[in-house]
Amino acid sequence: MDIIKWFSKERSIPFYTGIILIAIIFGIYIRYLFDSMVFICENTSVSLLFSNYLAVEIPRIHGSFFFGILLPNAITALCFFFFPYFIVLLLNAGYQIEINSHGKHVIPDFYSLTNFLPISKMLIFIFCIVWGIKSFYLLNCAFKLLPFQIFIFMILPHGIIEIPAFILSVVLGLKSADYFIKEINGRKKMTFVEFKPIFKTSLLLLGFYMAAILFAILIAAIIESWITPQIAISAFERYFQINKIPY
Repeated sequence: MDIIKWFSKERSIPFYTGIILIAIIFGIYIRYLFDSMVFICENTSVSLLFSNYLAVEIPRIHGSFFFGILLPNAITALCFFFFPYFIVLLLNAGYQIEINSHGKHVIPDFYSLTNFLPISKMLIFIFCIVWGIKSFYLLNCAFKLLPFQIFIFMILPHGIIEIPAFILSVVLGLKSADYFIKEINGRKKMTFVEFKPIFKTSLLLLGFYMAAILFAILIAAIIESWITPQIAISAFERYFQINKIPY
């Protein structure tokens, strides 16, 4: 299959970064195509949104720092990074997917590592498209109802750290798949004993970067919980003062 051959090739980090951004933008575009059909925002004044932000959103953000912000973001980044490892273990550790053909245990070509590692890379790109749809779908009402400068100050302080961290975690997941594709050297399957040294070497090569990503996600979660709200409040108040709106 040509598409599997394309995903089998090792690519550079800048190439993967560009493709991931294209996938996310494509997800945003899909969300906009269906925006008027599935997502309708109630027309609410900026003053009412500010009151709701003070009374509901800020307490919720403060109260959900670990389980609502930090933990889901960290798990998402780790899932992207470890996805190729999961594919290898699921399909091949202990030869779990095998058939008996003429008394010999063989693995079907379709379920081989040479096919499924490139497919794992393909699935990661699909996840990026879904992430683009989901993330920007949830932000749509805020973008429509809030003045642009307020919207930016509610997203930018933590987003400038959080979004690159997610993208880098996806890139590392793709590079992990590249490393495995190179190491299997055309083999259809891999025992757990064979998997362990490759896994350890891959972690040594990429683990530092994953730790840096998790630290960046921690910083972004702290900013989102305690700094972004203060910046957003200042942006709201300045907007009201400039436009002479009571609040």
